[in-house]
Order: sequence, then structure tokens, then C-alpha cells
Amino acid sequence: MNARRKNAATTATLLLVLAAWSLPNAPAAEQPQKLSVTPCVHLVGEGRKYSLSYFGYNCTHEGVVPLPEELYDRMHSWACNASYAKILSEFDRYKILARLSTLDNRGDKGFSRGPCSFGPWADYRWSHHEAQAFYGISDCLGSAPVVTESLVKPLLSLGLARKGRYSILDFKESTKLPASKKPRLVRVLSRAEDNLSREERLLAVPLTLDEAAKQEPAYEAARKKTFGEFQLLHD
Repeated sequence: MNARRKNAATTATLLLVLAAWSLPNAPAAEQPQKLSVTPCVHLVGEGRKYSLSYFGYNCTHEGVVPLPEELYDRMHSWACNASYAKILSEFDRYKILARLSTLDNRGDKGFSRGPCSFGPWADYRWSHHEAQAFYGISDCLGSAPVVTESLVKPLLSLGLARKGRYSILDFKESTKLPASKKPRLVRVLSRAEDNLSREERLLAVPLTLDEAAKQEPAYEAARKKTFGEFQLLHD
């Protein structure tokens, strides 16, 4: 009798071990990889100091708050306007817009019944940020190897852009950025940032805010307000 009980206990233990082995392993939380660049940039706007970080990374500096989502569009517009006015380098514009593209989950979608189009449509903001980040670089450097190797090929490989008919790349405004691709996009954009940081043409800042504002004397005050809405800090 004792032998039978011992065998039954051994069998039960073996079954429990086998059951534990058969359970699917819980996926480990993906830890952010160390980037080759500083994950965050700092800006001042309306007297407040903001941080803007790549998706998955938090700014550890004291006295700054993450840029709130309601300011994403204003930040995008400012970065583009300031670079056009030549008071913000193309490289700094890239740093701002690249980070926004990994953070901004907003989008609109609907169904068009107009005379020019009919069917479902969608428009996601991440793509606008990424497109303007890329176009600022490609307008300056064209199809230079650093652009092709650091941005064009990786973005095509990720399926987040397509070869353009009239430009180097077109971006898919109708495609939502999948969560699974966000870390991969961060790696692509941060590596590109590291490579682009050595391109002198991208680093130039030809004008100060006052000089840019005075180029149109009749609109000097308005230009100064628009171009001075934010300021990028180089800590």
C-alpha cells in the first residue's frame, strides 16, 4: 500500500512539473536600448521648460516637464517655420520632428463621399512629423549616402515609407504606426541623428531671431512672436 501511495505521489509530482513546462512563457517587458544620442531635447516656451524624448525614454533632468500632446502641432509648426527663417538648423529641426513622430498617436479617419474621392480615408499625425523631418534633411543633402543609408533604406525596410514619384520618399499618412514598430523606428531615427550630427551643412544657423524678424519690417513684431514661440536649449 505504501509503495502504491509513493508511486502515485511521484506520478503527481511529475505531472505538475510537465504542466509547468508546457505553460507558455510570459513575454519579458522590452527594455529600451541605450541610444547613441541623448534621448531628450529641451525647449522653452511661454516661460516653461519642456522635454521632448523619443518614445520609450524619459527625461531625467530636473525642472522640465514632458511636452504635452496639445502642444505637438504648435511645436511642429514652430520647428518648420524657424528652420525656413534660418534661425533653427536643419539638424535641430530633425531632432524635434523625429521625436514627435515616435510619440504622436493622434489621427483622423472617416468616409469620403465627395465628387473627387469616394471611400474610407485616414490621416495620422506621426507621418506628418516624420515626413517633415526627412524632407528638411533631403532638401539640404539630397541623395547623399548618409541620407540613403541612414534613412531611406531603413524606412523602406520598415514599410513606413515608399519610393516617391517626385521625391525621394513618400510617407503613408493613412497608416497608423503599429506599436510593434515604434521601438524599431526609434532605433532608425536615433542612429540617423548620430550620423547626421557630423554633416556641417545641417548645423548652420545663419540668422538670429532679431535678424529674421527685421527682414520684413512691416511684419517685424508678428515674425518675432511667431519665430520666438519656442527656443531650443543646447544644454
